[in-house]
Amino acid sequence: ETQRATVTEITVTSASLVTFKLGAVQVVWGGQGREDTKLKVLQALLPTKPAVIDVSAPDTPVTR
Repeated sequence: ETQRATVTEITVTSASLVTFKLGAVQVVWGGQGREDTKLKVLQALLPTKPAVIDVSAPDTPVTR
């Protein structure tokens, strides 16, 4: 829940493409579904300090 305070920008391009900034990190969330898994993957990848974390397909997340 502490990350919620650092969300600075949310963009909804369509129902299946939601992105937001979490501090300095751009997060590609994707659409609805598997929120718990996406959140766990996001929390695991945040400490690696990437510029972008894509959890839209949480089984194959992408960082860059």
